[in-house]
Amino acid sequence: MDKEAYEQLISKKYDLLKSSLDERSRRLYLAAEAISLGRGGVSTVSRATGASPNVHVHRPPRVTLNETPEEFQIPTGICQKI
Repeated sequence: MDKEAYEQLISKKYDLLKSSLDERSRRLYLAAEAISLGRGGVSTVSRATGASPNVHVHRPPRVTLNETPEEFQIPTGICQKI
């Protein structure tokens, strides 16, 4: 998917949600969208929603799809096969 398609998708989602978001949840939503896009995410979300790029909450430590923070790792033997 190209940048314009992401911007349109984010814009549609934001338009649906913005009336029910308070300031904190709005910032969290914008940050989540930006983080999910990775590099260039903040500017893409800013263009899509009209929000200032400075509005987003501070990003958590970078986690790639191949890494999981230690606090989220499931200890061996806890999961059962379904």
